[in-house]
Amino acid sequence: MIDINNANAMPAPERIETDPDGLPRWARPEWLVQATTERGERYVHTAGPMDRDSADQLAARVLDAGRINPDHWYVSFPVYGSRAYAEDCGEEDAMAFEREAEQFPTRVPLLLQ
Repeated sequence: MIDINNANAMPAPERIETDPDGLPRWARPEWLVQATTERGERYVHTAGPMDRDSADQLAARVLDAGRINPDHWYVSFPVYGSRAYAEDCGEEDAMAFEREAEQFPTRVPLLLQ
C-alpha cells in the first residue's frame, strides 16, 4: 500500500467520436482520479475515464482511506517542483516521458495534468 496525502477528480481531455468518414459526431466529458504522496509522486487510477460523480466518489474514498493499492494505479510523472521531481527526474527522464507520450497519445498526456 502507498500512503497518499491528496486525491482528486480531474477532467480528462475531451474524447470525440467520429463517424465512418472521420467527421466528429459527439464529445463526452470524462474524468480521471489521481492521487499524490507527500513527496510528490503521482498516481492515476487504472479504471480510466469515468463520469464526474463516479470520479468524485472514488477520490473521496481514496482520500478517506489515505492509501492506495499500487496494483490499481498507473505511476505518473511526479508533481513539478516536488521532492520526487527534484530527486527522481532529470532532463533525460522528462524527455523519455515525452517520447512515451508521443507513442500513446490517448493515455499518457492524461498523466501530465
